[in-house]
Amino acid sequence: MQCADIAQVDWKDKEAVHIFRTHPGSTRKNCIRVVRETSNALYDLITDKLQAG
Repeated sequence: MQCADIAQVDWKDKEAVHIFRTHPGSTRKNCIRVVRETSNALYDLITDKLQAG
């Protein structure tokens, strides 16, 4: 899954992109949350695997 799928923004529409980046109620927070949670889960998997040996 890509952040672009979560954002549901037409990236060719300059106004839509501007709203996504600047409006406090935009879906950008959802993108940030998903990326953060995914990176944390990946980090946990990798560190667990490395510790297991």
